[in-house]
Amino acid sequence: MLPRQVLPRQFYLVTRRCTQRQFLLRPDPETNNAFTYALIDAAQRAQIAADRQRTGTRVYGRRAVLRQAWWDRPASFEPRRNLRPRVAARCQWARIEALRRNQDFVEDYAAARQAWRAGAAVTFPAGTYWLRRNARVLIAAT
Repeated sequence: MLPRQVLPRQFYLVTRRCTQRQFLLRPDPETNNAFTYALIDAAQRAQIAADRQRTGTRVYGRRAVLRQAWWDRPASFEPRRNLRPRVAARCQWARIEALRRNQDFVEDYAAARQAWRAGAAVTFPAGTYWLRRNARVLIAAT
């Protein structure tokens, strides 16, 4: 059937059937995944924008980034290299024990090194590597 011809200065009866045509499509899983990803991305962007507006932080745009010189650096400095963890453990007591063993090693090593530099034949604590390889000192058994 051909569509109805629409002419100027003519009146047409528009029925409810004409205005409520619906085509219900069922998308495939790939389209659903893409739509879900787009919704999550939009929600995250909205959250980031809200956080930025709440805190008052500003973000450089594309032009501002390209206008920067490659040798520029921030005017403010944050403290770096102040935290030097030697031990990582979930259990507090395991961490305390490991820190105590490290402290004992440092004390034993300092005493052995001081005696070795004075000329005495000493045995260094287990874990001494460089002096064993290069100075041929004795190392305690583990």
